[in-house]
Amino acid sequence: MELVDYHKDVLPAENAMILRSVLRAGRSLKTLDFIEGYPSNLLIEEFSTFYLARIAVFKHSSHVFDMEDNIRDLLLKSPLTSNGQPVTNFRFADSMHEPGIQPSDVVVGVLGKMHSYFTIRNEMRWPKIGRH
Repeated sequence: MELVDYHKDVLPAENAMILRSVLRAGRSLKTLDFIEGYPSNLLIEEFSTFYLARIAVFKHSSHVFDMEDNIRDLLLKSPLTSNGQPVTNFRFADSMHEPGIQPSDVVVGVLGKMHSYFTIRNEMRWPKIGRH
């Protein structure tokens, strides 16, 4: 909540209000099933899949990513191409100089974890039926 309030000028007022409402609602939950049972203070261990997927899926968009040395090094080590042309629609930036990066990291992290949780729950509820 404090991070949202601190960066309130970055988000449109309605989006900030919705995000605050979601965070307030989360405070009253007895458990946080989709983030409990994992190492403390670790939402997602490795992000390279998210970077690569966004670059590939939204190839006509410009992407500004938080400076992650290991991801940047991975992309420099194996440069991305599309139809034989280098992919250049992304860059890494210091979140201290681009204030929208930190709140978006939190939101994307929570959404990614929630997606994983729902996928696992759905698979448990509807097990795959094999052919005999």
